[in-house]
Amino acid sequence: MQRWNWAILFLLGTSGTLLYAARSLAVPVPTAYEFEDDSFFSETQSLLQVVSDPENGRIHTLFIEVDENNNLLALIRRSSEDEQTISHEDLFHKDTVLARANGHNAIFLGCKNGTREVGCRISMKYLYDGVWGTYREMQGELRRNGAGRWEIRTLAGIPVWRLTLRSRTFMGQLIGVDRIDVN
Repeated sequence: MQRWNWAILFLLGTSGTLLYAARSLAVPVPTAYEFEDDSFFSETQSLLQVVSDPENGRIHTLFIEVDENNNLLALIRRSSEDEQTISHEDLFHKDTVLARANGHNAIFLGCKNGTREVGCRISMKYLYDGVWGTYREMQGELRRNGAGRWEIRTLAGIPVWRLTLRSRTFMGQLIGVDRIDVN
């Protein structure tokens, strides 16, 4: 089985901060799965990176798995510690929990009424205040770009390649996500 060769390039900025410079520098290598009489093809494309301040800077990468017609099969969230796959059926019909914290569902991802061919309006609900159980929501578009690659854009049409979850604290204790910074 062949997989993508991924490379992430980071540059050290003049202020000493780490700047994200490129998501992937490799050409995708398709994966073919053999079943009884059929051959099943899939390819994985990188969508975006999520940096989580509430998890001490843990980095999650969101990928999309597509079939031979470049139609969505699944979304995959990977981090250094785990991996989660969300089928297109689950993505289009219900909100899926991406993270839990202190007995709360902290982050939900949904893409209701979408199609595998076109995509959808994607929604990320996040726990704003764990004390009161209040959530906020960020929306965007999961669509193919002019070159046919899948991408996430803001509702204003800006391509998104990085999200940073900012911690919300009360009296020094983490209680939720204050905001999500784009790019």
